[in-house]
Amino acid sequence: MIFINKLNYISPNEMTSLQVEKNLFISHILAHKIRPVQQDNQDSLSKIDLLRIKKLKQLMEVDKLYLDSELTIEKLASMFDISPRTLSSLINNHLGKNYNEFTNCYRIMAAKSLLESSLNNDLSVIEIMYQSGFNSKATFYKYFKKMVNSSPSSYRKYHKHNKVRGDNNN
Repeated sequence: MIFINKLNYISPNEMTSLQVEKNLFISHILAHKIRPVQQDNQDSLSKIDLLRIKKLKQLMEVDKLYLDSELTIEKLASMFDISPRTLSSLINNHLGKNYNEFTNCYRIMAAKSLLESSLNNDLSVIEIMYQSGFNSKATFYKYFKKMVNSSPSSYRKYHKHNKVRGDNNN
């Protein structure tokens, strides 16, 4: 098989493993008609979109809007004075996630932090779920398992065990 690289023909024997991986990735995208997610760069974003993404991240990371269990895409879009559809498109195209994945990613990070802290040992997993902004046990467990590849209880036990083990080594 011959691959084309910058209008030059390169035989498979002459390609580096990086070139092979790149060509296989491009072939996969073309074969499955997958549109690559646009990256957060100024070339692919309008100045308005860049400002919106910056503000969106600030609202989530600094203002911690994700802790509001009743936060919806409609409420968030109204903060930007744009339609929910426009905000959804912005998140999908430039952050590579849908609204729920975007919001729940922040919530899972908060839950992980709470589960890791020995100050929260008296809190149940359900209380941590609510403090992280979730209002559905099923959604919390689904996203936690998807993102962390563990249940919240197992995650807590693992970090509690390793913290005690680390303290004993000092």
